[in-house]
Amino acid sequence: MDVLGDSVGMMCASAGALTAIAGAAAVYYMSKMPDPTCSKLMPKGELLDYKPHKDVCTLLDVFKQGVKTAADSPFLGTRSGPNREYEWITYQESYDQARWFGSWLLDQGLESGKDNNIIGVFAQNRQEWIISDLGCRCYNLLVVALYETLGHDAIIFVINQTQMPLLVCDSAEKVNKILSLVEEAGIKHVKTLVVMDNNADVNSALATKLGINIVTFQDALEKGKANLKPEAVMEGYGQTEAVAGVTFHVPGELYKDPMLALCTACWPINFKEKWQNDMYEAFGQTEAVAAVTMTIPCETLSGMVGPPMPQNFVKLVDSQEQGYFAANNQGEVLVKGGNVASGYYKEPEKTAETFDKDGWLHTGDIGEWLPGEYIAPEKIETVYCRSKFVAQVFVEGNSLQPFAVAIVVPDEEVLLQWACNNGVTGKFQDLCESQKIELLKNVILQKNC
Repeated sequence: MDVLGDSVGMMCASAGALTAIAGAAAVYYMSKMPDPTCSKLMPKGELLDYKPHKDVCTLLDVFKQGVKTAADSPFLGTRSGPNREYEWITYQESYDQARWFGSWLLDQGLESGKDNNIIGVFAQNRQEWIISDLGCRCYNLLVVALYETLGHDAIIFVINQTQMPLLVCDSAEKVNKILSLVEEAGIKHVKTLVVMDNNADVNSALATKLGINIVTFQDALEKGKANLKPEAVMEGYGQTEAVAGVTFHVPGELYKDPMLALCTACWPINFKEKWQNDMYEAFGQTEAVAAVTMTIPCETLSGMVGPPMPQNFVKLVDSQEQGYFAANNQGEVLVKGGNVASGYYKEPEKTAETFDKDGWLHTGDIGEWLPGEYIAPEKIETVYCRSKFVAQVFVEGNSLQPFAVAIVVPDEEVLLQWACNNGVTGKFQDLCESQKIELLKNVILQKNC
């Protein structure tokens, strides 16, 4: 039974998280490391191109599949306050509302797949946010999220950059904020503001002065339902441009200490040591749809951000000005894959700075490849012998291989009882040779991680 599998693998870590590399095996391993590197979960160096269903190609397809299989099951829940019961709407009800809202958007002049197909959503996470997003997906429109933390200048920039004619806000406070910013910046292309809260106390006088129509979300749904449109035909899917407001170019000089570029983004390191296998570390960027690398389950060593995710390649290139060289397994982190955007929206110069002609995203962060930490086989044996299923275990590691293997002798009495409880029949020897033993293997791994 292979109890370790891919767990002793290459790790992409911050340059400040250097660890001692023991023995000639590590030197050999690093010298044989391919460049670029992809997840060892993928055969022959291929990237993940997985469809959970033959008809599922987009996120909207994922949702529609849920509608098909669980139309009357609860999908979105809302409660009016702490300790209150959630009130749910089903998959089908959510889909209906999404189509109503999307149909209403088309009536406001937005066009599927055209330049004027962007709306903004300035709201906290709530049911109407999801309905707005799904409604746009149904009709091939785009959503750009705005956040309270962006600041006035950033919000004005996003509204101007995207030329969005319509914004959806959750409260009167946010509606009034947008009205003030529109007046302050002299923005002329914003024509409609949708407010999710009913009976919101918006500044109607200022809206009238600016020629902006205020509509409640519920009113938009009712009007869209009365004039329902056929959904847009999706002609394909692939890379997209990163839209301002979702992605902002971060100048490299903001990273004043490149040694920290790949450290945990928001959690103190000692949190991972405390929580152990409940905590993961990862590295990524919005330009690559978040995660690029991620630690594996049961990894408790802090400072590493794990091997590449299955959907992208990762490689290091020289950063001469900072003194890091790929020959030393150090350098700037580059990412390539279907998860990487094709560029920045309406910003060709910044696109050229960050995305090269071969499709590699230059992250501006410094990383280092590290082999897995050497662990004595006896330590691993001790851990797995704690399992009630294990009578004996022998772990062997080959210095020239990036994995270990184990021979496990199950406890006969415990195994037979487990088999009985899980509907597996056969004698002890038969069970050890059965494909069903994979279930037991997973049980042992999960309980000892």
